Amino acid sequence: MGLDQQAQDAEDRSGTNICGFLHWAVDAEHAARLFTAKGWSVRASSWTEYEAECASARLEVLPVSPVTYNGFATPHDSTRS
Repeated sequence: MGLDQQAQDAEDRSGTNICGFLHWAVDAEHAARLFTAKGWSVRASSWTEYEAECASARLEVLPVSPVTYNGFATPHDSTRS
């Protein structure tokens, strides 16, 4: 996917950019396995980075210390049935 397509995809989303740290994860691979165990779809996006995705979020998991994630999430509306 080229940068132009990525920019278009980003414009089509409505939601929230998120980022944070996974202090308890040993490394990015460990974090990816934990996301998989919780039902997320996970794939390697490079030799050392992972992309984790579920119905309401897509995150990049980065191999820095502490393990960092950033991405996009659709807020959950608890007032809806």
